[in-house]
Amino acid sequence: MMLPVFDYLETPRLRLRLITPELHHELFTHGTQMEIMEALGLISEEAFEKEQHKHEGGLTQFNRTMRWFTLLERETMRALGSAGFHNWMPEHRRAELGYSLHLESDMGKGYMTEAVQRLVTYGFQDMNLNRIEACIASYNIASKRIVSRLGFQYEGLLRQHYNKHGVLEDSEIYALLKADYLAI
Repeated sequence: MMLPVFDYLETPRLRLRLITPELHHELFTHGTQMEIMEALGLISEEAFEKEQHKHEGGLTQFNRTMRWFTLLERETMRALGSAGFHNWMPEHRRAELGYSLHLESDMGKGYMTEAVQRLVTYGFQDMNLNRIEACIASYNIASKRIVSRLGFQYEGLLRQHYNKHGVLEDSEIYALLKADYLAI
């Protein structure tokens, strides 16, 4: 299979490759494991298996979908991680922001702040969002710093919100409204 033509968002140091549910399906239906790993920026067998499990479970439901991006270093096209919107509810004009870097050596260099800043603009301008949410583990100081820098407001604690390796953990919820974004 020849890799499909991708849409990208640009930042000074990054290219964000858009992966829609339709494109994800196309990749897993017709692509080889290597093609899928390259397109999605996956760097391990474990990451591929996790993504395959997502595909088999279905990425969309009747009232929600996603917009996800592979983060690529602009100069080298090396996959750094991924970021985007999941739990996107177009009817309610809100989505949850998520992001991660593959390697610890890429952390602390501002890549994720740069990517998230571009995604916030994309969310409000192109996806017609009114609210962007981020659910963050209370111990994830770096992630809380990113959203705070971009104007997100702390709204509260979601107790036992998600399961991480068999342990139910809390999330702090942060949100940015379009009106607040426009005022910044």
